[in-house]
Amino acid sequence: CWRLALNGAEPVSAATIERFCRRFEAHGFRREAMLPVYGLAENTLAVTFPALGRGPRVDRVRRDALLARGVAEPAAAGDDALSFVACGLPLEGVELRLVDEAGAERREREVGRVQFRGTSATEGYYRDEEATRRLRDGDWIDSGDLGYQVAGELFLTGRSRDIVIHAGRNISPHCLEEAAGDIEGIRKGCVAVFGVDDPALGTERLVVVAETRVRDAAGRRELVAAVNRAATRVVGSTPDDVCLVAPHTLLKTSSGKIRRLACRELYIGGDLGASRGAVWRRTIATVGALGAGALRRVWRTVPAALYSAYLWSVAGVLLTVAWLGVALVPGLARRHALVGAVCRAFFRLAGVPITVRGQEEL
Repeated sequence: CWRLALNGAEPVSAATIERFCRRFEAHGFRREAMLPVYGLAENTLAVTFPALGRGPRVDRVRRDALLARGVAEPAAAGDDALSFVACGLPLEGVELRLVDEAGAERREREVGRVQFRGTSATEGYYRDEEATRRLRDGDWIDSGDLGYQVAGELFLTGRSRDIVIHAGRNISPHCLEEAAGDIEGIRKGCVAVFGVDDPALGTERLVVVAETRVRDAAGRRELVAAVNRAATRVVGSTPDDVCLVAPHTLLKTSSGKIRRLACRELYIGGDLGASRGAVWRRTIATVGALGAGALRRVWRTVPAALYSAYLWSVAGVLLTVAWLGVALVPGLARRHALVGAVCRAFFRLAGVPITVRGQEEL
């Protein structure tokens, strides 16, 4: 009965889709229900959807052509290939284009920056003019994603800011992260790949940081060798550094995505191995700040609550007196005088000065 299973990862993993479908087909999941899609908050939310009921479509492209020239050439059987998943066609009211660094539109199967425009596109970021300026290219919105198109369908290949230029190749981190995450002993989904500038070489050093629970030296050496083999297979070269760290060291977003740039800054500063302790320190600092804020709020609200309770108590007593007086005191003038006296008493007890002017005109 599961009609649509939307997968909007960045980018969608062909291997993950295949494992998911195989795992749950035995329990009634229909492959046709799997719907790889593309969207982002800046378009509130969807940009492209494939045809309903079609199932996932995977495009195999030659690895060397994509990494070296940014061209998604179809791979033949036996070719060293990368796989990308079709995320569908633009929805009604959405226009899509792919451009190079100079802003020229890319042809079919050429990798470019994904830009869009339409009635659901944002006007910018709240109180952040600089980010808004970077976001817009004329009336187009620059998503920051990279991809190519085939027959109008979008295939995402990665994020432009995460691309590592290494040995003349444009390496998208997610391919290597996924390959390293499949190695036994490395925590799946807990691998970060990024580049670090090397002025001496005029290129970027390729760094792989992976979480593991393996502690013995021989086991860690084997993991490093396995990562090097995976990198050679996936991107055609070995990393300049493979850094094995303890579980929960890598920084992630609230939705579980690796914060590559933040991890890169920790690596450059030599704090990556210490980030686990830093997380605890940040947690303690956060809890302390929250506690201090709560105390300040209590300090502000408790006096107000006590004053409110006092006022309601005074009002309750005086209203009772006024009600009994109106019921028992003879004469309308006396009753008016009693009610006036009760009101004046309330404001005096409340600490609110009352001044009456023009009473002689009544």
